[in-house]
Amino acid sequence: LSGSFPSSLYDLIYITHINFGQNSLSGSLSSDIQIKWPNLTQIILSDNSFSGSLSDFNTSTFLQKLEMRNMALSGILPEFESNHHLTELDLQNNSFSGAIPDTYGFFTNMEYMYLNNNGLSGVPPFKENYNLIELNLAYNSITTIDETIAMSELMEKFDISYNSINHDIPSTLGIIETLTE
Repeated sequence: LSGSFPSSLYDLIYITHINFGQNSLSGSLSSDIQIKWPNLTQIILSDNSFSGSLSDFNTSTFLQKLEMRNMALSGILPEFESNHHLTELDLQNNSFSGAIPDTYGFFTNMEYMYLNNNGLSGVPPFKENYNLIELNLAYNSITTIDETIAMSELMEKFDISYNSINHDIPSTLGIIETLTE
């Protein structure tokens, strides 16, 4: 598929999954997807040519998986304030900048978070991410990380390589028995 996102799809108000990954779609994304598709649980748009900002991006409160990697998205990351069901967030290989919103530290169901290869500069305390299995923050501009980054006893992979960390790595990472990478 190529061209802009087909607006006729917004008429499918009961749709729960979108997968248009690995196509040649371009243009900007609508910021009111939550209004147009209130029942969405998965959005997969990776490996397209979408561009622009997601700062006003609203998602369904039922959204579990958001995959928008390898595109030309920029600006600050969306807050996702009303989403407590999100389990996978993949926004790697874009051009996001600024700090990771504090709301990302309260995703209680989050298992996989990929924010690597952006221009992110700050990491919030991960206070309630008890189910986090993989967290990739590599290739950003992060200078500090909080000890709460190691709150999940399920974490297997944690990557913060190629940043500008200017202090010691939290000792709490050493007590996670499941950490393999």
